[in-house]
Parts: sequence; structure tokens; C-alpha cells
Amino acid sequence: MLVDSVKASDIALSLKTRTEYHPFPRACEREQWDKLPNEAKWFYKNAANALKNCDWPELKAVRYMDFVRNGDRSRYEHSYFLRRDMLYSLMMGECLTGSGDYLDDIANGVWTICEETSWVIPAHNNHLTGDAPNALPDFDAQPYIDLFAAETASLLGWVYYMLGDELDGVTPLIKRRIEFELDRRIFKPFLSDAYFPWSGLNGGFINNWNPWINSNLIAATLCVCADDAVRVAMIDKTARSLDCFIDSYKPDGGCDEGPSYFNEAGAALFDALEELYGATDGRVNIFGDEKIRNMGRYIMYMHIAGKRHVNFADASPDVDANCMLLMRYGKACGCGELIEYARGLQAAGSATPVYRINRYNIFRNIADVMMYSPSLVQGARTIEPLQHYLPGIEVLTARSAADTTKGLFLAAKGGHNGESHNHNDVGNYIIYVNGDAAICDAGVETYSRKTFSEERYTIWAMQSRYHNTAIINGCDQLPGIEYAASDVTCGEGDNPALNMDMAGAYPNEAGVQKYARTICLDRAANCVTVHDAVKASGGAISLELPVLCANEPELADGCITIAAGGQSLRLKYDGTKFTASVESIALTDAKLHSEWKRPALYRVLLRCNEKIASDEFELIYELA
Repeated sequence: MLVDSVKASDIALSLKTRTEYHPFPRACEREQWDKLPNEAKWFYKNAANALKNCDWPELKAVRYMDFVRNGDRSRYEHSYFLRRDMLYSLMMGECLTGSGDYLDDIANGVWTICEETSWVIPAHNNHLTGDAPNALPDFDAQPYIDLFAAETASLLGWVYYMLGDELDGVTPLIKRRIEFELDRRIFKPFLSDAYFPWSGLNGGFINNWNPWINSNLIAATLCVCADDAVRVAMIDKTARSLDCFIDSYKPDGGCDEGPSYFNEAGAALFDALEELYGATDGRVNIFGDEKIRNMGRYIMYMHIAGKRHVNFADASPDVDANCMLLMRYGKACGCGELIEYARGLQAAGSATPVYRINRYNIFRNIADVMMYSPSLVQGARTIEPLQHYLPGIEVLTARSAADTTKGLFLAAKGGHNGESHNHNDVGNYIIYVNGDAAICDAGVETYSRKTFSEERYTIWAMQSRYHNTAIINGCDQLPGIEYAASDVTCGEGDNPALNMDMAGAYPNEAGVQKYARTICLDRAANCVTVHDAVKASGGAISLELPVLCANEPELADGCITIAAGGQSLRLKYDGTKFTASVESIALTDAKLHSEWKRPALYRVLLRCNEKIASDEFELIYELA
């Protein structure tokens, strides 16, 4: 799409030089910085003041080796990311004040990061060895570009752009070192014939890595690279790579990685498109394409209430929507609904803070700071779509009434078990009451070596038996694109419903020929119904239905009550066919505990009293 829009020859003619590129005022251009709200000045000045004459965290070899030795990625990453947060804070403090007070500390930070053997984190240090990462980065190998090598390049690029003249006053070697390291670690490797699976240019599995990395490569190139031939080659190759990402999406713009990854997927694509638009005086412009519009709207359709979003796959239940970006996205694409949605969330305080310390998406961060004004949210109203179906990822969302979080919210999915950040969850659904979780999806634990390895599906939260699916003949669903829903349809009338056959998600040992599931929001009856029709392929089979509850349920014969949103949600089932039990799942993982803000989730298990050859039954979730 990008390559079709603008050829490499056109990029060569339209691309601004390093001197001409001017997306934001530099620190020395005081007029715009000085006009920013006092709140911004206080925030970044205080953050920078706390780091004056600071010691930079150590990055020890043994901590890098943690990942190979014991699977831990947190100890090394904490210090690695802290370094970058510190440098970003100091840069913004200098930009907001123009005082010169932080230049020595910035020089220390730049030098410290440039001295790192590798910018690739331990969990991604497998580009030379395949699935088995090296314990330490190979200092003699060509540098690899992962998510955070690209982020680091972007950060150094913005320091170079914002404070180049000021750093020359400290020593010209700071800027020269940035130029040297970006050429060595980023530009030359990317323009070589090295295999970067995330690029999509040589095959490979495409996900959020593509726009996340490319948007940062573009920023680093535009801010630092003075060689026009290299600039054009970098922008041309990133554009071709971004095309691969765009092509991987269906026309509806749905992201199978879940809303948590929107900021690094659809939003990162928009970062890249904004950068390219500005760097070519609008010559690179695909904002009018309907798929691009839909990729922005996706996050709106996945919103439940407040910070809560649909959390299928590795998504978290809480997502901070970047409303400044969404307003820019809506304006660029001519989507007024997205602008109003973003204004409403910003006004309600459910958005990413405008003033923040975040080494991610620095172009976006600076754009937010320069854009924000309290007037942007004056007169904002709540926009909540009544319902929407994304056929590309087979996800339905629906609520009791439009533009309110009161009542029931339903999300249901078909899909397959080879999605990016996959959980084995074909046929899964979640139900919220007044914006509060009742029937939930646990999400994902703190990432470790196990998370992205052959052991992934030994983690309980990845398994179908801990989603609202079915356990058939003792069998869980299996991972892989071939384990999928079939005959998926969606009715989007007054009673929106997702229909599918789940049988294909299970192995042969499950002995199931057909498992038709219909998940429906019945607005008139104020309930959600889950209707299952099961047919065995041979002899009778056993069946269990797991139901994951956010709060401890009360069990009675034929009825289970779950408190949520100041009301009770009653699950009615046939007590002559099923026996209910409940287990507590302690949230010992720090990430899950923080996200759910409770000590445990609860799994109800409805066991069919007899094996079945063919049967139909219904679960009814109604508001009390």
C-alpha cells in the first residue's frame, strides 16, 4: 500500500534532509516550549531534578544470563529500561526548562547506553541460535534489531534532534557517538541481507513487532542520518516492511493480539504514517484507506468501561488508551466518531496520562505534550458503540445500550489457536455488569522464558480449561492454526449472537463430531445465553464446562450467583444434567494480582452427570 502510493524514486525526491526535518521545536527554540502548560513544566522538571548527578543502573552479565539459567527476564530488564526512562526524563526536563542543568547527566546517560554490548534484551537474544537463546550477547556478531534496540535507537535519535547544539557544548563526541552507534547497530544491519523475521520481507510471522520497530527505525533515521542515500534506503525498506504488516490485517482492522497490543500495533503504524507524512510534506499519505481507518477504530470496539478492555489472548484487562493519539488518528483519517470517543475517555480520566515517563513511542509522547490543551475535552460526551463484529478475527462485542457502560457487556470469539499471543480459547466469552467483570478471561502472567517456548501451554492461563470453553472427554483444545472454529457467523440485530462449531479446536481423542455454540446478548430479556449442541463422533463422551468468575460465586442447585457492578449475575443451568463445583485460583503472579486487584479468581466447573452421544443445553446469565 505504501509502496504503491509512493515509489522509492518519489521518496528520494520528497524526503526531507536531516537539516530540513522539523517535526517539533528543538530545545533551543523556546517559544513553543515556554507556552506549554505549567503542569507540563512542573512534571518534567521534577522528574529531571530527581536524577541530577545520578548513578546509572548496572547491567550485570549474570543478570543477562538469568533468562537462560532460570527463565527470569525481569531483573535485567528492570535496570535496562530504567536507564532509558532516566534519559527520557532528563531530555524532557531540559526541553521544558531550557536551563542547561541536565546536560551533563544526559551526556552520561547517552554514553552509558552507547557502551552497552547489545541493545537486545536477553529474551530476544536468539537470532543466532534459533529457539535456544545465547546466555550473553555475541559482541563479535552483526548487531540484531529487536523491539528495544529500535526503541533505544529512537530515544538516542530524539536526544540528538532535541539537544544536538547543547550537547556539542558539552563535547561534540556525544553526537558523533550517537551517529556511530546508530550506523553500526541499526542502519547497516537493517540495510544488509540479514534476516529479520519481524519485517515480513523474507517471510516470517508478522505481529506488533513490525510497526513497533519500523516506527522507531523511521524516527532514528530522520533525526540522525545525514547521508541522503541511506535515508532514502531506510525509509524505502521500512515502508515495504510496513506494507507487509498492513497486508496481514483483514479489511475490518481487527487485531488478534488484543487491545493491550494496539499501542504497539495499530497505534505504532499510525506513528510511522505520521512520521512519513511529515517527512515528505504529505507525499506519503494513506490515511484515506478504509483498512487504516478500521485499524484505529478497533480499540473503540474493544472498550468495555473505564480502562477495561476485552482481554483475549495475552491482553491485559486494563489498557490505557492514548487519547491524544486517537484524536490525531481520527483527524487524519476523517473519523469523527473516533475523535469523540477519545475526547470522552480523556475527559473521564480513563486515558494514558499526557505527561508521563515512558521510553516507548517517543514521537507519540512528544506529540501528545505539544498537542494537549484542556480545551480539547470541553463538551466531550461518552461514545460507546452498541455492538460490532470483526469477521477477520471472529470477535463480537455488544452492550445493553449504546453510549453507556451500564447493563451487560458481552465479548465472544471464534478464531483459531495459532493467533499471535495465542491462548487456546476458541468459543471463549466474557461478561461485564455495569463495567465490572463477572465472567472473565484471566489474561497473562508476567512474561518469562516459559511464556514464549514449547512450555507455553503448561501455563494455566493459556489453557482452554481455564477459559469459558469446554473440556471434552478430558481433552483441552490444542494450539495451532489448524485448531479452529468453523461455520462462524454473526447475527447483529436486536439480539446479537456469535455462532460457531468449536469441534475443530479439539484433538481426535475428544471424540466430538460437532460442537455448535451460540453466544447471544438478549437485550429484551436482559441476559446472555450460551447455547451448546454437542454430537459425539463415536461412543458417548464426557463433558465439563468451565466458567471463570471474577468474584467468588454462590452455588445452588441449578443457579450460580456472581456479584459484579453492584448487582448480581445469575447463571442458570439444568441441575438435572450438570453438577457444579468451584475452585479458587490464587493470583500469586504479581502482574495478574495487580491487574485484577484481588487475591483470586474462581473457576466454576459444570460436570455433565452422564456421558452423552448427542445433546443440547443452555447456560443463561441474567441480571438479578
